[in-house]
Amino acid sequence: MAYTRKYKEEAKYHATEVQKKARNVRNQARRQKIAAGKLRKGDPRDVHHKVSPMRGGTNAPGNIALLHRSA
Repeated sequence: MAYTRKYKEEAKYHATEVQKKARNVRNQARRQKIAAGKLRKGDPRDVHHKVSPMRGGTNAPGNIALLHRSA
């Protein structure tokens, strides 16, 4: 049987304060790399936190790596 996504439940989850803050931290890290000239809009690389912000990681340069999206 095929899995059917529950879009309303997903939207509720993504609207929680915890998820909003986590998304904000990820977006900040990406904007920092774009401003530094290491990443461009449409670049096939993603900003990766070595230690997740949800586990106490920060946007410090030593905690951020650029990985190809397929990795």
